[in-house]
Amino acid sequence: MPETTPTIEGFTAISYLFGVFKELKFGNIVLCILYRNPAPLAKMSATLQLLTGRRFILGIGIGWKEDEFLAYGYEFPPAKFRIRRLEEGVQIIRRMWTETRATFRGRYYRIEEAMLPPSQSLYRP
Repeated sequence: MPETTPTIEGFTAISYLFGVFKELKFGNIVLCILYRNPAPLAKMSATLQLLTGRRFILGIGIGWKEDEFLAYGYEFPPAKFRIRRLEEGVQIIRRMWTETRATFRGRYYRIEEAMLPPSQSLYRP
């Protein structure tokens, strides 16, 4: 994709598409974990699963477009750092999807007894 081509925000677009196409599954190719705190991301994903009858597919990664990081006011850390954040983020998301009250204390993220809507049966981590 050319550097001058803007992209649209994925969750907003997918929410719209779910309303238009009632039987299709949708997911983001890859959401950058450094742009989104994993706890609200887990809740957003669980909400889409609940409201769409399990038609949402979550894809997350570490990000790669340095110019996008900088344009949004984020530093562009080395891949090793981004991978560690992704590892912690995935742990939080999985816990929130599978535990009634999820707690996690990591180097980059913390949650204390975080709860979701009744989503435990909606995901298979």
